[in-house]
Amino acid sequence: PMREYGVPGAGNLPRVVVLLILSREAFITGLRFYAKNRRVIIAAIGVGKLKAVMQSIFLGATILWFGWIDLGRANGWSSGWFGAFWYKFHGAFVAVTLGIALILTVYSLLVYLYRYRNLIGGTESSSGPDNGA
Repeated sequence: PMREYGVPGAGNLPRVVVLLILSREAFITGLRFYAKNRRVIIAAIGVGKLKAVMQSIFLGATILWFGWIDLGRANGWSSGWFGAFWYKFHGAFVAVTLGIALILTVYSLLVYLYRYRNLIGGTESSSGPDNGA
């Protein structure tokens, strides 16, 4: 079905991306619960917030992509010059926002791992600035 809409990279890439993003979210959520039980607060960091914003922009652009394709087909908009331009522009926008979100996902995970390496390693105190002790 995704290939029918012409989603860029509709092969295996989206599965890998979804798995990576969901795995990062599950890991950070688990780390926060683990830290909370040790009375350490892991607050959201700037790069994590930026990641969430980019993921939201990507998701909104993707939803718009499907809507545009359906409306374009129903109304004949996709056959003209603007349809061709919009298809390329929107496809590039979706791809770029996904790329940025993916980079920020990996980078923010690395930042959390570094900041809370002592907590993950089993020591009681955190090396992060958000230690609630």
